[in-house]
Amino acid sequence: MVDEFEVVQHPQIRHVNLFLIDVVYRTPHLHRDFEINLVIKGSPRIVCQNQSCTVPAGDIVLLNPNQPHEIKTCDGSACILCIQVSPDLFRDIPSLENIHFDTVLPFEYIPKTQRGELRRLIVELAIYYMSSASNYEILCSGLLNVLLYCWLEKLPSHRIGREEYRAAMKRVERLNRILKYVDDNYTRKICLSDIAKKEGLSLHYLSHFVKNNLNQTFQNYVTMVRFSHACKLLRYNNRTILDICLESGFSDPRYLTKTFMRNTGTTPGKYRSQYQEARLPNTPDDSRSLQRYYSRGDAIRILKEYRGLPKDGRGDGIWELLTGHPESGQYPAITPAKASSSG
Repeated sequence: MVDEFEVVQHPQIRHVNLFLIDVVYRTPHLHRDFEINLVIKGSPRIVCQNQSCTVPAGDIVLLNPNQPHEIKTCDGSACILCIQVSPDLFRDIPSLENIHFDTVLPFEYIPKTQRGELRRLIVELAIYYMSSASNYEILCSGLLNVLLYCWLEKLPSHRIGREEYRAAMKRVERLNRILKYVDDNYTRKICLSDIAKKEGLSLHYLSHFVKNNLNQTFQNYVTMVRFSHACKLLRYNNRTILDICLESGFSDPRYLTKTFMRNTGTTPGKYRSQYQEARLPNTPDDSRSLQRYYSRGDAIRILKEYRGLPKDGRGDGIWELLTGHPESGQYPAITPAKASSSG
């Protein structure tokens, strides 16, 4: 099992990673990059520090570096376009140094008339990135800077001071040790008191620490880890329910069934029948998550279809600067912006 602190790779553009993914469940994890998630389809539930919210299709989630987050869906899967940006990209930009955004839901602060423009900017950025047309690096960097400029102008934020940064890193290191302990031991009986002894902390303090950082109790988190492992076993093999129960760390089949009824509304057996025909393949980075990365070709096709949806909320602004698309081989041209009807 791997540590839940991800080391994000930036294979194409320095300090930037972008992919399209189908997610049923993604275990709590954190990394050093900013993360922008546009929900293309479905309504995933995002769980992060002191907040849990269902995000409808078309909405955006913005996560800060080292911010623990978990993704889950109650019905089917969710298709999410993810952009990860390293803070190193802003090393020479004073206005972005140690910036921390105070919301995970940007659209709460973005006027409805501008949301469509931002969606299309993100989708166009992704299509150019994945198409890798001539000079795409320059265009992607420009679109990304426009997006980040909008976040700075519209969203509440603050700068992280030195002491706050040190405290955050100490929190991250402790949280990673807890996640790794669960990752290594969830198939057997584990107690938070065992971790408290290892950390030299009181059980009361560590219990609040887990709740504040994962937005759930320690026992609920362990149960969800076991549940996600059982889901994967049901999808990928034909072992008996009892074998899956024991391998996932559940004490008995009744507890397994109760957990499935609470999270899926169905029994483990019916879950297997329902989902074995629509399997999500294992992902190499985390054997407990249920997710699928789209190939570049499939991702471009899906995003082009999504881009063709009705253009709600169109107004004067950033989209007026773009003409042509990467698939046509044309370069984007700068055209005069239309005059505002309001003057």
